[in-house]
Amino acid sequence: MNYDYAGTKDLNEALVSRFMTIQIPQIRKETIHQILNMNFPDANTDLLTQFVGVFLDLQEKAMNSEISTKSVDLRGIIASLKTIRRGLKPVNAISMGIIGKTFDQYEKEIVMDVVRTRIRDMWESNDVFPQN
Repeated sequence: MNYDYAGTKDLNEALVSRFMTIQIPQIRKETIHQILNMNFPDANTDLLTQFVGVFLDLQEKAMNSEISTKSVDLRGIIASLKTIRRGLKPVNAISMGIIGKTFDQYEKEIVMDVVRTRIRDMWESNDVFPQN
C-alpha cells in the first residue's frame, strides 16, 4: 500500500491480515548516486550530483510536511535525465519530470524553488551529457 498516493485507501482488516508489512527506509544519498551512475555512466558526475540533490531536497521537504510526496519521484528524475540525454534542456526536462507532478500552485512553487537551487537555466543537454 502506498500511503499518501492519490487513489489509495486503507485496506480492510481481513485483507491486511493476509500480508506481511514491510517498512521500506528512505533512500540514501549513496544509493541514489549508485542508481544514477549505473543508468547514466556518460553523465557529468558533478551535474548528476545536483539531480541527486533535487531528489534529496524534495524528500526532506516531504518529510517535514512542506510538500506532498508526489514530486519525490526517482522515476521522474531518471525520465528527466533520459530526456536530457536526447537533447532537451535540463530545466525543461526536470520541469516535465518533477515539477509537473504536483498540481497545487503553492506546492508547485516550492518544488520550483528547490529545482532552481540545483538546476541552472543556462545548462544545456551537452553540459550534463558531454559525449552527446
